[in-house]
Amino acid sequence: MIRLLILWIVIYFGYRAIKSIMIGAIAQQKRDSLQQNQNNEQVIDIMVEDPECGVYFPQKNGVRAKLNGMEFFFCSNECKEKFLKKNK
Repeated sequence: MIRLLILWIVIYFGYRAIKSIMIGAIAQQKRDSLQQNQNNEQVIDIMVEDPECGVYFPQKNGVRAKLNGMEFFFCSNECKEKFLKKNK
């Protein structure tokens, strides 16, 4: 009976040790994955002003145009076209 009790205790603590190691490894893997995603993905969320209408918007949502070697960002195609007509 005592052997069975000792065996049960060893199995129980072994299970708990393996479980805590696995949970720690999974948590570390999630932290590493999150850190890697943050390092690899640079969010371009800079607010820029449309040179035609003056509206501010996130640069990543803007319509791009190059004029005389300079890059401009516009809130819409309409503003882009108006600006390019005025400055050609």
